[in-house]
Amino acid sequence: MQLAQAAAPTSFIDNIGGNFPALLLYTGKLLLPFNLSVMPTTADGTLVYGLIALVFFVLAFLFTKTKISQPILFGLIWFLLFLLPVLLIPKASAFYYEHRLYLPIIGMLMVFVNLSLVSKRTENLFSQLLVALIVIFGITSFLYSQNFSNKFRFWENAVNASPNAVYPNKVLAAIYKEEKKPELAQQYYEKTLLLNPSELAIRNDLAVI
Repeated sequence: MQLAQAAAPTSFIDNIGGNFPALLLYTGKLLLPFNLSVMPTTADGTLVYGLIALVFFVLAFLFTKTKISQPILFGLIWFLLFLLPVLLIPKASAFYYEHRLYLPIIGMLMVFVNLSLVSKRTENLFSQLLVALIVIFGITSFLYSQNFSNKFRFWENAVNASPNAVYPNKVLAAIYKEEKKPELAQQYYEKTLLLNPSELAIRNDLAVI
C-alpha cells in the first residue's frame, strides 16, 4: 500500500497565486450578491462586482470623511484575516463557497458602524439606503434559497453558474443516471469528457448508458 505524498511547498505558492482573484470575487458578493452560486468559481464568475465594491468603499470613506480609527482598523483586519485562508484552497477543489463570508463579514459590519456621517441628512439617507438593501437582500436570499430545496435544483444551479467546472457536470450526470434519465445523463457525461477527457470512470458510465 502506497502512502499519500505530502504536498510540496511550491503547491501552496501556486494555490495562493491561483486563488488570489477569489478575494475580489468575495468582496463583490459582500456588497453586491447578485452573481450567487452554490459552487462558484473564478473562471465562471465575474470580478466586476468586486471592483465596484472597492470603489464604493473608497468613496464611502472620502464622502463621509471617516478617519481610520482603531475599530475600523480592527474590522478591516478581521475581514482580511478570516478571508485569507481562501488562498490555500487546492486547485482540484477550487470552489469559493459563499458561506465562507459569514465570519469575515462581521469585520465589514464593524467598519460600516464606525463610518462618520457628516450631517443629519447624510445619516437619514444612509438609513433609507440600509432599509432598502435589507428588503432587496431579503427577497434575493429567499429566492436563492430555493436552490437548496432538492438535489436537482442544487446541482443544476451549480452547472448553470459554473459550466466549465468538471465536478458539478459529473455529479449532475450521475444523478440523472440514477433517476433513469439516460438522455440527460448522456448530455452531461459528454460535457464532462469535453472538459476533462481523462475521466475514465465517465467513459465507463457513458458506455453503460
